[in-house]
Amino acid sequence: TLLLRRLPARSVAMADGALPREPGASDTPDLGQADTIDAGFVLDKLRTRHAHDAIYTRCGSVLIAVNPYKRMGLFSEAVLAQYKNAHSLPAEPPHTFEIASAAHRAMIHNGRSQAIIVSGESGAGKTESARHMMLYLRYVSNTSPELETRLYGSDPITEGFGCAKTVRNDNSSRMGKFTALNFDPSARIQGASLNTYLLEKTRVTQCGPGERSY
Repeated sequence: TLLLRRLPARSVAMADGALPREPGASDTPDLGQADTIDAGFVLDKLRTRHAHDAIYTRCGSVLIAVNPYKRMGLFSEAVLAQYKNAHSLPAEPPHTFEIASAAHRAMIHNGRSQAIIVSGESGAGKTESARHMMLYLRYVSNTSPELETRLYGSDPITEGFGCAKTVRNDNSSRMGKFTALNFDPSARIQGASLNTYLLEKTRVTQCGPGERSY
């Protein structure tokens, strides 16, 4: 869970390298606008979009991400600028930056904290998706290099003590993570906190075939 917390007050044009608006043939970027959303239809659309390297699909306010298992040029500074400067986020291609931008804008407009829940099975890409949203939030809030280093510096510790090999993922997070970002009234990040919970303690005593403990 990623929380955008607003702290109380104290006394465009598409850039080069931006994502295309039609990422593939037979494109259905928002399943919520389809006539049907039965399992077969959803799987077929996700498979078609994935084949065209369109790994993100909307379903209303929910973003479905399918792990591409390869590096993709979806997180460049041009793409960051594309979502930061977008007049209408639904008009942009589905992306983790879109989700982060919607939460950031809602926090500013409503003056209330926002939460983003990232869920999925082992190896689905939850940790990477959360990192991409953190990347966007640091970008739009002009985070200082020192604070950015602190935010990233905790990753090796939490992964070293909370990740283990599964049959699907060599470095699977076996715990829940709650990250809170604190923003000042000007929407700049002032600090962050990270809590882990639901640690899979059964791995201390036994592991399944092909898996490892911490």
